[in-house]
Amino acid sequence: MIGVPERRESGMPPSASRQVRLSDVCQILNGYAFESALFNQERGTPLIRIRDLRTNSPSERYDGDFDARYLVPPGAYLVGMDGEFRCYKWSGPPALLNQRLCRLLPDERQVDGDFLYLALNDHLKRIESETSYTTVKHISSRQISGIELPLPALPEQERIAAVLRAQLDAAACMRAAAECQVRLAEGSERAYLREVWQGERGRSWPRLRLDDVAVLERGKFTPRPRNDPRYYDGAYPWIQTGDVEAADKYVTMHSGTLNERGLAVSKLFRAGTLVMTIAASVGAVGILGFDTCMPDSLIAISPKTEVADTEFLYYTFLNVRSELESLAPKTAQANLKLATLNPFRVRMPSLEEQLLMVQRLNERFTRTRRLHRAAEAQAAQVATLAAALLSRAFSGGLQ
Repeated sequence: MIGVPERRESGMPPSASRQVRLSDVCQILNGYAFESALFNQERGTPLIRIRDLRTNSPSERYDGDFDARYLVPPGAYLVGMDGEFRCYKWSGPPALLNQRLCRLLPDERQVDGDFLYLALNDHLKRIESETSYTTVKHISSRQISGIELPLPALPEQERIAAVLRAQLDAAACMRAAAECQVRLAEGSERAYLREVWQGERGRSWPRLRLDDVAVLERGKFTPRPRNDPRYYDGAYPWIQTGDVEAADKYVTMHSGTLNERGLAVSKLFRAGTLVMTIAASVGAVGILGFDTCMPDSLIAISPKTEVADTEFLYYTFLNVRSELESLAPKTAQANLKLATLNPFRVRMPSLEEQLLMVQRLNERFTRTRRLHRAAEAQAAQVATLAAALLSRAFSGGLQ
């Protein structure tokens, strides 16, 4: 069982821990606004942008002169100031510190780098949860400088950091194992779909145009900008792409609601309707668990009852999602049009055989998704455990 370590004597009693401002124990260097016209992917010095912090792999280079202060070595502590508030320990190559990033240079006489990294991440997480935003969360270097942290004696910092690091590494291993179980469950589902549709029986099913077996209709919401508050906060559920992506067969959650004015410029689709994402994320499907409105980034698929079953179409689209993704134009945001979907051909057995296959598929997917949910819950529990370790450690739990 992973727990927070007991405090041992370090020559400094618990009450002697002092609160310090971050700027008192480390230097904070803001990144530089390098000229974007000199960015490229082949020549020059690697350049760190916020998106590179997770991968430790710069995606661009800067082909120009620069001040050596902004060249970040491996092992540097970096904070992104847009999006997720988190401190990273850079393990990529020497690279330039771009704007909206800052580098922390700890005073080694006062603070252990790993202790600072762990304590700061715990504090940043709390700041992020309390920060309001419209599109992307922001934090300034002034705010970062003013963060106050508990600072015990240096030997105690080193001990805390070492024990926590070992525990967090163990938690990471547990989470990786749980995530592996999630991937295995997903792989099992895909393998079974291939077995059904690519088996001898499945290959014998006739290939029919989608518009011969179902009626396709785009969602509707005409106002621009789409986030105009005059249309929201009413009695009518409103779903978006993310709600379908998150669905476990049935769409049971909605992003918001529309009022009467919103309903007048939209359309209510009935529970039991199959819906698919066709913009940005292409090919995710779910069956509506309630009446709802939706934007034109989603389409409703209503089977012609004499030839197609809703659940069979649901599994059909799970099987062909990669094909649908390949049909979407390779632009900044993929978008699949009805003119492309209507003639798309799907394998359709008789309605009687569809219902038999749905029974078998439901039984198989019920088992795999039970395992999937259990693995996801375990991964989430381990993530919560890791956060709890940090929170207890830096809010007095070690004392």
